[in-house]
Amino acid sequence: SNESSTLVWLYDDEGLDVSVILMIIQYAVANNKANMRFIESTAVSWINKGIDSVAAADEELRNMALRDEAWRIVRKAFGFENRKPSPKETELSFKWINEWGMSEKMLTAAYNVCVDEKAKFYMPYAAKIIENWHEKGYKTPEDISNVKKEKDGFAAYDMDLFEKMLNSKD
Repeated sequence: SNESSTLVWLYDDEGLDVSVILMIIQYAVANNKANMRFIESTAVSWINKGIDSVAAADEELRNMALRDEAWRIVRKAFGFENRKPSPKETELSFKWINEWGMSEKMLTAAYNVCVDEKAKFYMPYAAKIIENWHEKGYKTPEDISNVKKEKDGFAAYDMDLFEKMLNSKD
């Protein structure tokens, strides 16, 4: 009876379309969260976001799937255990994967650089590395290796300036 009253409340009082309520229930079942608490919290979240049509619900489900997949890729690249991400981790993983197109290999490379530099994983530092690579247009670990090889192949000093200093009378 409690479950029924919640569903009636979503329909009568909150004005959610039956199809949208059924989409929420289907999503809950598909994600092994088929309990009324999850269904109600998801429905309230959607109501607060203004999701009240099948088209808007479908778009939200698509975005939720993209966020989940992005987090799965980041979690695998960084070696995280199977856990729920923080809101910031969800935001960053979505940006890295879906907006910037970072690959799992690039994320693993960022993880390695972070651990090599800091002797432990530090998410803000890794985020800065990934942002820097994105701004420079690096798409593959080979891009990073090529830039490093170019830098390693050049002298760390300016020969012309060195000659001027040697020839100056001061």
